[in-house]
Amino acid sequence: MKNKIKDIAIDSATAPLVKALISASVQTERVVYNNALGLDADILYADCSLPRPVMLYIHGGGWVQGTNHLRDPYCSRFAAAGFFVMNINYGLVPDIRHPEQLRNIFQAINFLYVNAEKYGLNITEFILCGDSAGAHLAAMAAAVTVNKELYDKFNIVFYQKDSFFIKCAVLICGVLDMGSALKCGFKNIQEYIAAYTGYDINTLMGADFNADAELRWINPCTLINKDFPPCLVISGEADLLSLSSLIFYEKLKAENIKAGLCYAMGEDSRHCYPLFDITENGKKAKQAVFEFLTEALGREINEQI
Repeated sequence: MKNKIKDIAIDSATAPLVKALISASVQTERVVYNNALGLDADILYADCSLPRPVMLYIHGGGWVQGTNHLRDPYCSRFAAAGFFVMNINYGLVPDIRHPEQLRNIFQAINFLYVNAEKYGLNITEFILCGDSAGAHLAAMAAAVTVNKELYDKFNIVFYQKDSFFIKCAVLICGVLDMGSALKCGFKNIQEYIAAYTGYDINTLMGADFNADAELRWINPCTLINKDFPPCLVISGEADLLSLSSLIFYEKLKAENIKAGLCYAMGEDSRHCYPLFDITENGKKAKQAVFEFLTEALGREINEQI
């Protein structure tokens, strides 16, 4: 089923503003990576030395709404710096249920493999990035690559699974620990998680996501192991979901995973504040991402103005 919510999420009045905010040096294209569901992505890139490192971006919206197009301005900052960015749409609840969203992500990754030569891509330098529910999906996709039994459990068909790995992940204000997220007071979060998981709210509120035989498989925090990729976790004190990010970060550190934390203070540290990179906290978060990517890739990655 074609994603109707995505189709109406950006109108003719909004589109010119979004386009105006995209970095001037960046080219954009729309591609379809799943014909059956009509799932598309915006790809963003600039003229640069080849092969390009790859960033896959996953938008938020509580798994039930949202569109990739509104993330294009943010993604363009990384495209201008030399990344090939694939900013995807994915199947939304309730039309599409977990774990189909994870299958969508690996279908997008497969698109990148198929088109690596066409676009001059270096798949060995692969970064996952997402915000809010998209950060949950990014962390889950990373977890699949280091818990390979999940490919079969989630019926993910991905022929490169034995050789593919995530270089690092950038997780912005994510739903990374389901148990704490359910109790954080974020608007509609209980309904969102219930819709995504297929469990009723009463069952979820009484669940131990670390111990439950099934729920543990949809909780990124539970799936961290010694092979998890390096992560930059971004949150802020005004984000009601911040405890979820902090718990995830501490679990990474406990497993000796290379991890960074960018934690903002003040009123402009609200949910997904890094996407608004004109604020002081937004600017600091963006700089933290570039510094993290520089360390992860072992070479200087700078924002291009």
